[in-house]
Amino acid sequence: VDSYQRIFQRGLVYRYGSISNFPSNTYPGHNALGSGAWAGHHGIIDNTFRVREQGVDASPIREIFETEYLLGSAHANLPVETLHEAVVRTFGTLDEGNLTASINEPSTRGAEFATLERRLPGGFQLSDSADEVQVGDETYPLPRADLQDYAGVMDNGSLQTFAELYQDHINRGEEGLPIPRYTIVNFGSTDSAGHAHGPHGDHERYTVISRVNQRMGTMLDLLEYLELDDSTMVILTSDHGMELQDESRSFWRARALATAEVSVRQAGWYYYLKQLDFEIADKVEEAQDVRLTLRVTDRDSRDNEERVGVADVMVNVVNGGVAEEVYTDDEGYVELVVTPDDGATEILVDFDSPDWNGGREWVGL
Repeated sequence: VDSYQRIFQRGLVYRYGSISNFPSNTYPGHNALGSGAWAGHHGIIDNTFRVREQGVDASPIREIFETEYLLGSAHANLPVETLHEAVVRTFGTLDEGNLTASINEPSTRGAEFATLERRLPGGFQLSDSADEVQVGDETYPLPRADLQDYAGVMDNGSLQTFAELYQDHINRGEEGLPIPRYTIVNFGSTDSAGHAHGPHGDHERYTVISRVNQRMGTMLDLLEYLELDDSTMVILTSDHGMELQDESRSFWRARALATAEVSVRQAGWYYYLKQLDFEIADKVEEAQDVRLTLRVTDRDSRDNEERVGVADVMVNVVNGGVAEEVYTDDEGYVELVVTPDDGATEILVDFDSPDWNGGREWVGL
Protein backbone atom coordinates (compact mmCIF):
# COMPACT_ATOMS: atom_id res chain seq x y z
CA VAL A 1 0.00 0.00 0.00
CA ASP A 2 1.33 3.45 -0.89
CA SER A 3 2.66 5.08 2.30
CA TYR A 4 1.68 8.56 1.20
CA GLN A 5 -1.91 7.43 0.68
CA ARG A 6 -1.93 5.76 4.10
CA ILE A 7 -1.19 9.18 5.59
CA PHE A 8 -3.37 11.24 3.27
CA GLN A 9 -6.46 9.04 3.66
CA ARG A 10 -6.41 9.48 7.42
CA GLY A 11 -5.56 13.16 7.53
CA LEU A 12 -5.56 16.52 5.78
CA VAL A 13 -3.65 17.74 2.75
CA TYR A 14 -2.76 21.25 1.60
CA ARG A 15 -3.97 20.96 -1.98
CA TYR A 16 -1.74 23.74 -3.27
CA GLY A 17 1.05 23.46 -0.74
CA SER A 18 1.90 25.96 1.96
CA ILE A 19 3.98 29.11 2.25
CA SER A 20 7.64 28.39 2.84
CA ASN A 21 10.07 30.24 5.03
CA PHE A 22 12.15 32.86 3.22
CA PRO A 23 14.79 32.29 2.05
CA SER A 24 13.57 28.90 0.86
CA ASN A 25 16.75 27.09 1.85
CA THR A 26 17.55 23.99 3.87
CA TYR A 27 18.65 25.10 7.32
CA PRO A 28 16.29 28.08 7.66
CA GLY A 29 13.38 25.89 6.56
CA HIS A 30 14.11 22.96 8.86
CA ASN A 31 14.38 25.22 11.89
CA ALA A 32 11.22 27.11 10.91
CA LEU A 33 9.42 23.74 10.91
CA GLY A 34 10.96 22.81 14.24
CA SER A 35 10.17 26.08 16.01
CA GLY A 36 7.28 27.76 14.19
CA ALA A 37 9.41 30.91 13.92
CA TRP A 38 10.61 32.66 10.78
CA ALA A 39 14.33 32.67 9.98
CA GLY A 40 14.64 36.32 10.95
CA HIS A 41 13.45 35.34 14.43
CA HIS A 42 15.10 31.97 15.00
CA GLY A 43 18.42 33.32 13.73
CA ILE A 44 19.50 30.75 11.14
CA ILE A 45 18.84 32.97 8.16
CA ASP A 46 20.50 30.85 5.48
CA ASN A 47 22.72 27.85 4.89
CA THR A 48 25.69 30.23 5.13
CA PHE A 49 25.47 33.64 6.76
CA ARG A 50 27.29 36.09 9.01
CA VAL A 51 26.63 36.25 12.74
CA ARG A 52 27.25 39.98 13.07
CA GLU A 53 26.99 40.04 16.85
CA GLN A 54 29.98 37.71 17.04
CA GLY A 55 31.81 39.00 13.97
CA VAL A 56 32.08 35.51 12.44
CA ASP A 57 30.72 33.59 9.47
CA ALA A 58 28.57 30.49 10.06
CA SER A 59 27.76 27.70 7.63
CA PRO A 60 25.54 25.07 9.27
CA ILE A 61 25.11 23.21 5.99
CA ARG A 62 28.88 22.61 5.91
CA GLU A 63 29.30 22.11 9.64
CA ILE A 64 26.27 19.73 9.80
CA PHE A 65 26.96 18.67 13.39
CA GLU A 66 26.45 20.77 16.52
CA THR A 67 24.82 23.80 14.89
CA GLU A 68 21.98 24.40 17.35
CA TYR A 69 24.04 27.16 19.00
CA LEU A 70 23.05 29.37 16.05
CA LEU A 71 19.34 29.19 16.84
CA GLY A 72 18.12 32.52 18.20
CA SER A 73 21.44 34.26 17.57
CA ALA A 74 19.86 36.99 15.42
CA HIS A 75 17.82 38.44 18.26
CA ALA A 76 19.13 37.73 21.74
CA ASN A 77 16.13 39.47 23.33
CA LEU A 78 13.57 37.61 21.23
CA PRO A 79 13.31 34.09 22.69
CA VAL A 80 12.36 31.31 20.29
CA GLU A 81 11.04 28.02 21.68
CA THR A 82 11.43 24.85 19.65
CA LEU A 83 8.84 22.07 19.66
CA HIS A 84 11.33 19.96 21.59
CA GLU A 85 11.52 22.60 24.30
CA ALA A 86 7.74 23.04 24.35
CA VAL A 87 7.24 19.30 24.89
CA VAL A 88 9.82 19.23 27.69
CA ARG A 89 8.22 22.29 29.29
CA THR A 90 4.82 20.59 29.19
CA PHE A 91 5.63 16.96 30.03
CA GLY A 92 9.07 17.02 31.66
CA THR A 93 12.57 15.75 30.92
CA LEU A 94 14.02 12.31 30.25
CA ASP A 95 14.61 11.91 34.00
CA GLU A 96 10.85 12.27 34.37
CA GLY A 97 10.14 9.58 31.78
CA ASN A 98 9.74 11.82 28.73
CA LEU A 99 11.86 12.07 25.59
CA THR A 100 11.96 14.10 22.38
CA ALA A 101 14.10 13.03 19.43
CA SER A 102 15.70 14.63 16.39
CA ILE A 103 16.99 12.07 13.88
CA ASN A 104 19.39 13.39 11.23
CA GLU A 105 17.35 16.60 11.39
CA PRO A 106 18.72 20.18 11.75
CA SER A 107 16.01 21.13 14.27
CA THR A 108 17.69 19.86 17.45
CA ARG A 109 17.69 22.38 20.28
CA GLY A 110 15.96 20.97 23.32
CA ALA A 111 15.94 17.36 22.06
CA GLU A 112 17.66 15.06 24.52
CA PHE A 113 18.10 12.55 21.69
CA ALA A 114 19.68 14.36 18.72
CA THR A 115 21.97 12.57 16.27
CA LEU A 116 23.29 15.77 14.64
CA GLU A 117 24.25 17.11 18.06
CA ARG A 118 25.79 13.75 19.00
CA ARG A 119 23.41 13.38 21.95
CA LEU A 120 22.51 9.74 22.47
CA PRO A 121 21.39 9.42 26.09
CA GLY A 122 21.02 6.33 28.24
CA GLY A 123 23.77 4.29 26.60
CA PHE A 124 21.91 4.08 23.28
CA GLN A 125 24.16 2.81 20.48
CA LEU A 126 23.60 3.49 16.80
CA SER A 127 23.42 0.31 14.72
CA ASP A 128 26.02 -0.40 12.05
CA SER A 129 23.53 -2.47 10.02
CA ALA A 130 22.98 -1.16 6.50
CA ASP A 131 20.74 -3.73 4.83
CA GLU A 132 17.65 -4.29 6.95
CA VAL A 133 15.45 -3.09 9.80
CA GLN A 134 13.87 -5.26 12.45
CA VAL A 135 10.28 -4.56 13.51
CA GLY A 136 9.36 -7.07 16.18
CA ASP A 137 10.00 -10.49 14.65
CA GLU A 138 9.69 -9.22 11.09
CA THR A 139 12.65 -8.12 8.95
CA TYR A 140 12.25 -5.24 6.49
CA PRO A 141 14.86 -4.74 3.75
CA LEU A 142 16.23 -1.24 3.32
CA PRO A 143 16.20 0.42 -0.12
CA ARG A 144 19.44 0.01 -2.03
CA ALA A 145 21.92 2.83 -1.42
CA ASP A 146 25.69 3.17 -1.74
CA LEU A 147 28.25 5.90 -1.21
CA GLN A 148 27.30 7.42 -4.56
CA ASP A 149 23.84 7.94 -3.04
CA TYR A 150 24.94 9.56 0.23
CA ALA A 151 21.47 10.97 0.92
CA GLY A 152 19.97 7.50 0.53
CA VAL A 153 22.54 6.11 2.96
CA MET A 154 21.60 8.85 5.44
CA ASP A 155 17.90 8.09 4.99
CA ASN A 156 18.47 4.40 5.64
CA GLY A 157 20.35 5.41 8.77
CA SER A 158 17.45 7.64 9.82
CA LEU A 159 14.99 4.75 9.46
CA GLN A 160 17.34 2.38 11.28
CA THR A 161 17.71 4.80 14.18
CA PHE A 162 13.97 5.48 14.31
CA ALA A 163 13.14 1.76 14.49
CA GLU A 164 15.75 0.98 17.13
CA LEU A 165 14.87 4.01 19.26
CA TYR A 166 11.16 3.19 19.28
CA GLN A 167 11.91 -0.42 20.26
CA ASP A 168 14.69 0.38 22.71
CA HIS A 169 12.40 -0.17 25.71
CA ILE A 170 11.70 -3.66 24.35
CA ASN A 171 15.25 -4.55 23.33
CA ARG A 172 16.99 -3.27 26.49
CA GLY A 173 14.22 -3.48 29.05
CA GLU A 174 14.51 -1.12 32.02
CA GLU A 175 17.76 0.34 30.62
CA GLY A 176 16.06 1.26 27.34
CA LEU A 177 14.82 4.71 26.42
CA PRO A 178 11.10 5.49 26.48
CA ILE A 179 9.18 5.97 23.25
CA PRO A 180 9.55 9.68 22.38
CA ARG A 181 6.57 11.98 22.81
CA TYR A 182 7.75 13.99 19.81
CA THR A 183 10.13 12.96 17.03
CA ILE A 184 11.25 14.82 13.94
CA VAL A 185 12.94 12.70 11.25
CA ASN A 186 14.70 14.02 8.17
CA PHE A 187 14.72 12.11 4.88
CA GLY A 188 17.01 14.16 2.64
CA SER A 189 17.21 12.11 -0.56
CA THR A 190 14.25 13.82 -2.27
CA ASP A 191 15.91 17.18 -1.75
CA SER A 192 19.28 15.98 -3.05
CA ALA A 193 17.72 14.35 -6.11
CA GLY A 194 15.71 17.47 -6.86
CA HIS A 195 18.83 19.63 -6.83
CA ALA A 196 20.84 17.14 -8.90
CA HIS A 197 18.27 16.08 -11.49
CA GLY A 198 15.39 18.54 -11.20
CA PRO A 199 12.33 18.38 -8.95
CA HIS A 200 10.17 16.84 -11.69
CA GLY A 201 12.81 14.59 -13.23
CA ASP A 202 12.49 10.85 -13.75
CA HIS A 203 15.07 10.07 -11.06
CA GLU A 204 13.04 11.92 -8.46
CA ARG A 205 9.68 10.66 -9.66
CA TYR A 206 10.40 6.97 -10.25
CA THR A 207 13.39 6.14 -8.06
CA VAL A 208 13.81 8.39 -5.04
CA ILE A 209 10.17 8.94 -4.12
CA SER A 210 9.50 5.21 -4.30
CA ARG A 211 12.41 4.54 -1.93
CA VAL A 212 11.16 7.15 0.54
CA ASN A 213 7.72 5.56 0.21
CA GLN A 214 9.26 2.21 1.24
CA ARG A 215 11.00 3.76 4.26
CA MET A 216 7.83 5.53 5.38
CA GLY A 217 5.90 2.30 5.05
CA THR A 218 8.27 0.63 7.49
CA MET A 219 7.83 3.53 9.92
CA LEU A 220 4.04 3.25 9.77
CA ASP A 221 4.20 -0.52 10.23
CA LEU A 222 6.37 0.04 13.31
CA LEU A 223 3.77 2.39 14.81
CA GLU A 224 1.10 -0.25 14.17
CA TYR A 225 3.27 -2.96 15.75
CA LEU A 226 3.68 -0.80 18.86
CA GLU A 227 -0.07 0.00 18.80
CA LEU A 228 0.69 3.69 18.47
CA ASP A 229 -0.93 4.27 15.08
CA ASP A 230 -4.23 5.49 16.58
CA SER A 231 -2.55 7.76 19.14
CA THR A 232 0.20 9.32 17.02
CA MET A 233 -0.05 12.40 14.84
CA VAL A 234 2.11 11.99 11.72
CA ILE A 235 2.95 15.20 9.85
CA LEU A 236 4.57 14.88 6.42
CA THR A 237 6.15 18.10 5.22
CA SER A 238 9.14 19.52 3.37
CA ASP A 239 11.43 22.42 4.03
CA HIS A 240 11.30 24.16 0.62
CA GLY A 241 10.25 23.91 -2.99
CA MET A 242 11.93 24.53 -6.32
CA GLU A 243 11.06 26.45 -9.44
CA LEU A 244 12.59 27.36 -12.78
CA GLN A 245 15.06 30.22 -12.70
CA ASP A 246 15.40 33.08 -15.17
CA GLU A 247 18.93 32.66 -16.51
CA SER A 248 18.80 36.08 -18.17
CA ARG A 249 18.91 37.81 -14.78
CA SER A 250 22.31 38.46 -13.26
CA PHE A 251 22.96 37.69 -9.61
CA TRP A 252 26.32 39.51 -9.55
CA ARG A 253 25.22 42.15 -7.08
CA ALA A 254 28.86 42.70 -6.12
CA ARG A 255 29.47 44.47 -9.44
CA ALA A 256 26.87 47.16 -8.72
CA LEU A 257 28.15 47.57 -5.17
CA ALA A 258 31.74 47.90 -6.38
CA THR A 259 30.71 50.46 -8.99
CA ALA A 260 28.99 52.45 -6.25
CA GLU A 261 32.18 52.13 -4.14
CA VAL A 262 30.32 50.37 -1.34
CA SER A 263 32.55 48.11 0.71
CA VAL A 264 31.01 44.74 1.61
CA ARG A 265 31.92 41.31 2.86
CA GLN A 266 30.14 38.25 1.48
CA ALA A 267 28.87 35.20 3.35
CA GLY A 268 26.84 32.77 1.27
CA TRP A 269 24.39 34.75 -0.85
CA TYR A 270 24.49 37.74 1.47
CA TYR A 271 26.49 40.96 1.36
CA TYR A 272 27.20 42.80 4.59
CA LEU A 273 28.27 46.43 4.73
CA LYS A 274 31.74 46.85 6.19
CA GLN A 275 31.11 49.50 8.81
CA LEU A 276 33.51 51.14 11.25
CA ASP A 277 32.96 51.76 14.93
CA PHE A 278 35.10 53.44 17.57
CA GLU A 279 35.66 53.66 21.30
CA ILE A 280 37.57 56.15 23.45
CA ALA A 281 40.53 54.32 24.99
CA ASP A 282 41.99 57.33 26.83
CA LYS A 283 41.45 61.08 27.24
CA VAL A 284 43.88 63.59 28.76
CA GLU A 285 43.39 67.39 29.00
CA GLU A 286 46.60 69.35 28.31
CA ALA A 287 46.35 73.15 28.70
CA GLN A 288 44.28 74.26 25.69
CA ASP A 289 44.34 70.80 24.01
CA VAL A 290 42.68 67.45 24.56
CA ARG A 291 44.69 64.31 23.79
CA LEU A 292 42.31 61.56 22.67
CA THR A 293 43.26 57.94 22.10
CA LEU A 294 40.64 56.25 19.92
CA ARG A 295 40.36 52.66 18.82
CA VAL A 296 38.65 52.14 15.47
CA THR A 297 37.04 48.71 15.16
CA ASP A 298 34.95 46.48 12.91
CA ARG A 299 31.34 47.25 13.83
CA ASP A 300 30.38 43.59 13.34
CA SER A 301 32.48 42.73 16.39
CA ARG A 302 31.00 45.38 18.68
CA ASP A 303 29.08 42.84 20.81
CA ASN A 304 31.98 40.42 20.97
CA GLU A 305 34.38 40.26 23.91
CA GLU A 306 37.30 40.95 21.58
CA ARG A 307 36.66 43.83 19.24
CA VAL A 308 38.60 43.67 15.97
CA GLY A 309 40.75 46.73 15.33
CA VAL A 310 41.02 48.21 11.82
CA ALA A 311 44.36 49.55 10.53
CA ASP A 312 45.10 52.43 8.16
CA VAL A 313 41.90 54.37 8.75
CA MET A 314 42.33 58.12 8.29
CA VAL A 315 40.90 60.08 11.23
CA ASN A 316 40.21 63.80 10.74
CA VAL A 317 38.36 66.44 12.80
CA VAL A 318 35.90 68.31 10.57
CA ASN A 319 33.95 70.37 13.11
CA GLY A 320 34.32 71.56 16.70
CA GLY A 321 38.08 71.78 16.81
CA VAL A 322 41.41 71.56 15.02
CA ALA A 323 43.71 68.52 14.71
CA GLU A 324 46.08 66.96 12.18
CA GLU A 325 44.97 64.00 10.09
CA VAL A 326 46.24 60.76 11.60
CA TYR A 327 46.01 57.04 10.74
CA THR A 328 45.19 54.04 12.92
CA ASP A 329 47.91 51.49 13.70
CA ASP A 330 47.70 47.71 13.19
CA GLU A 331 45.48 47.34 16.27
CA GLY A 332 43.17 50.20 15.28
CA TYR A 333 44.56 52.72 17.79
CA VAL A 334 45.15 56.38 16.95
CA GLU A 335 46.13 59.40 19.03
CA LEU A 336 44.37 62.66 18.21
CA VAL A 337 45.52 65.97 19.70
CA VAL A 338 42.58 68.37 19.42
CA THR A 339 42.38 72.10 20.02
CA PRO A 340 38.64 72.52 20.68
CA ASP A 341 36.67 75.55 19.52
CA ASP A 342 35.56 77.87 22.28
CA GLY A 343 32.84 76.17 24.33
CA ALA A 344 32.91 72.98 22.27
CA THR A 345 32.05 69.83 24.23
CA GLU A 346 32.29 67.45 21.28
CA ILE A 347 33.93 67.22 17.88
CA LEU A 348 32.78 65.75 14.57
CA VAL A 349 35.31 63.20 13.38
CA ASP A 350 35.59 61.77 9.88
CA PHE A 351 36.70 58.13 9.49
CA ASP A 352 37.87 57.22 6.00
CA SER A 353 39.34 54.04 4.48
CA PRO A 354 39.36 52.66 0.92
CA ASP A 355 38.46 49.17 2.24
CA TRP A 356 35.63 50.25 4.53
CA ASN A 357 32.53 52.42 4.39
CA GLY A 358 33.60 55.60 6.10
CA GLY A 359 31.46 57.88 8.15
CA ARG A 360 31.33 60.79 10.59
CA GLU A 361 30.74 60.48 14.31
CA TRP A 362 30.47 62.97 17.17
CA VAL A 363 33.08 62.35 19.87
CA GLY A 364 32.69 63.84 23.33
CA LEU A 365 35.57 65.89 24.77
